[in-house]
Amino acid sequence: MIKASVVFILNNLGQILLLKRIEGDCWQPGKWGLPGGGVNKGETHEEAVAREIKEETNLSIFAPKVVHVLDEPGYDVKYFITKNFFGTVKIDWEHTDYKWIYPKEINQSECTPNLRNLALKYAS
Repeated sequence: MIKASVVFILNNLGQILLLKRIEGDCWQPGKWGLPGGGVNKGETHEEAVAREIKEETNLSIFAPKVVHVLDEPGYDVKYFITKNFFGTVKIDWEHTDYKWIYPKEINQSECTPNLRNLALKYAS
């Protein structure tokens, strides 16, 4: 079972933060995606998303709200959204780049599955 949490982080311009996965990644190498990751044993989705964001971006997030749940066989993935964050983006070793992008411009980026549809639905 894949148990994960990801988040749409929105800045004051309405842009979302995307991270570019490393080329050697085992899932969607080189694609743009949301920050987030796996939920550890004993951790809630909310705890996991806050931890992963801090590890991947150096940002601290607050009051993330669930906007979508992928609840298919083998998956338990929650998508959050928040405008409440502070810090300066500093990406980790799992990513090669980051960018802030307007949801309507997401079609210009090679993204992880379903990101385009979800960004237009929830972050616009």
